[in-house]
Amino acid sequence: MKTKSKIKIVPFIIPVFILLMLVILAVKGLSVGEYVTLSLRRTCMLMVMVLSVTPTMYSGVGINYGVTVGFVCGLAGAVMGISTGSSGVMLMFLCILFSLPFAIAAGIAYGILLNKVKGAEDLISTYAGYAFVAVGSIIWVVLKPSNQALRFANGEGIRTQVALDGLFKDLLTNFASVKIGSLEIPVGFLAVVLAFCGMMALFMRSATGRKMKVVGNNPVYARSIGINVERYRLLSVVLSTVLAAVGIAFYAQTFGFYEFYSSYLQLGFTCVAGVLIGGAIGNKVTMWNVIYGCFLFETILTLSTPVANKVFTSGSMAEIIRLLITNGVILYALTKQGGGEHER
Repeated sequence: MKTKSKIKIVPFIIPVFILLMLVILAVKGLSVGEYVTLSLRRTCMLMVMVLSVTPTMYSGVGINYGVTVGFVCGLAGAVMGISTGSSGVMLMFLCILFSLPFAIAAGIAYGILLNKVKGAEDLISTYAGYAFVAVGSIIWVVLKPSNQALRFANGEGIRTQVALDGLFKDLLTNFASVKIGSLEIPVGFLAVVLAFCGMMALFMRSATGRKMKVVGNNPVYARSIGINVERYRLLSVVLSTVLAAVGIAFYAQTFGFYEFYSSYLQLGFTCVAGVLIGGAIGNKVTMWNVIYGCFLFETILTLSTPVANKVFTSGSMAEIIRLLITNGVILYALTKQGGGEHER
């Protein structure tokens, strides 16, 4: 006879693995504080991008594997923003502001597409994201930007990487950070990204957000009480695309450069993995899933490289182990999609 309550060990595996890596770092004489600092920074860097996956989960569209559509819109805003010659807070604001019209327009077109392929959203969104990155790459090649920081030496096309040194590199990362020994906590950056999570939580408690949840839970019932299902599905896709466009600016300021062409092609899977590792299943997703999952994912990526380098002295073996851990975590996260639905 099967018992109804089962002790779930899987959710504890990743935290235990992280603790093990921290112990190895300490034993090997590396600064644990520095790597925890890096982990916190990378968590903040990715959080808005991970958050961008959630609106479509709420509305029943499913996991937005094509979140890269928003990334390309964010890059378009960055090109326009950097072309103004601004720097600092104003430049980051302009990059985000200029990306919004592109994100809204692309989100509407993308949402209409997903409304026409109900039941196959996961597959179509993946290829839509790939296609949009390809279209963006064509645009980057033919553009002739006036700003020297953007263009290749021959004057044609956008650079593969556009450095943000002297523009807005680490603008949020260093904002109101608190240093305790070797540990530096990006308090300001944390406050900003948590504010985004808070605003999303408040939105989902609003009348519009509640209707979106009803559409995700039971579209037949939603339609029967007069809710326009297609409209709220479309709204969730637009919101997801806008958040992704904003998130890419946070991502770039932490790394110190914007990357163009196909650099962000696989980043959508990273965002999906972040929210799934946090415990999100189907349309059951919370802000805790975003925050916790993002922290787990980035901490594993941050710690796996130095641990692999110390444990495996061969350079090639360390890189293989790092890739194995990274892709293994993503694979694990993807297997958790809807996993609870079949465990009866």
